[in-house]
Amino acid sequence: MSWEKVDEQPLEPSVSGSPMAVTESQDVPGQIRMFRGTTRLAFGVDAIALAVSAPEARMKWVERMAEDRLIDGSIESGEWTSYEAYDLIWPVSNRDYVFRQTLEKSEQDGKNRTVVSVASIEHPDFPPTSDRVRGSLPTCVFTLDEVSETETDLKVVVQVDPGGSLPEFVKNVIQKGWALKTMRALNTYMGHHSG
Repeated sequence: MSWEKVDEQPLEPSVSGSPMAVTESQDVPGQIRMFRGTTRLAFGVDAIALAVSAPEARMKWVERMAEDRLIDGSIESGEWTSYEAYDLIWPVSNRDYVFRQTLEKSEQDGKNRTVVSVASIEHPDFPPTSDRVRGSLPTCVFTLDEVSETETDLKVVVQVDPGGSLPEFVKNVIQKGWALKTMRALNTYMGHHSG
């Protein structure tokens, strides 16, 4: 299956010479559509990886997040479990998720690479509740490739089913802008919190 280009826009529209942020989609038979975003951030790999992973950082840049609780494990160990809740706009019900997350570091052609992977799990201490719809995230992967100490190529792939009674096409429309919004929000957060 091939990726189809959805959009290409400057990462920072108000900044001359801003890197482009490319978004693409891929249909997955019998499943919700996958989306991918790629861009270049003017920050180091490790700082971005921390912003992508740490609950206290995610609370500041992930859209509509109401809670991000570390259940067990640790970012330092490379594997952890978390509970995340999102307050959405009426008439869409609020959502929550339980995630298993991993962080793996490696080298590619002498450059650092960090991959943060996120996927939904079930957890006995965090069952679905009546006040939120339990969503499902089959896959979300942030791949960070070092260009230099101060530049990183970012690729993010997501496939998320917000659950509930939303029609499939509405779910796909909701997710269509996710990659661009995520890349821009992460970049803005890094600009205010790096160094």
